[in-house]
Amino acid sequence: MITLVDENEDESVTKYLADKNGLSGGWRGFAIDHQLVDGDAVVFHLINPTTFKVYIIRVNDESNNGSGGSNEKELVIKPNKNQEEKNVSEVPPLSNSGKRKRRGRK
Repeated sequence: MITLVDENEDESVTKYLADKNGLSGGWRGFAIDHQLVDGDAVVFHLINPTTFKVYIIRVNDESNNGSGGSNEKELVIKPNKNQEEKNVSEVPPLSNSGKRKRRGRK
């Protein structure tokens, strides 16, 4: 079992499916309770072997949008010591960003 802790410290217990590398049994309830929609980003921060702190980045969060009309957010990559700050749109695509092949079962 995996425990998901949201930003309000509310906990949800889900079942981890190791063979599918995914969550079940509780994930749907978590998604409904947190009103997740297609396009929202969910960040899982492992805080102990069976607990994740979960951060939700909304695709259409108008409450943090000062522009009034557009719902677009700008994601900025923080620079390392010898790099400049770049907008994500300026970052070149990865050369191996295509779908990876899955190996069949043995």
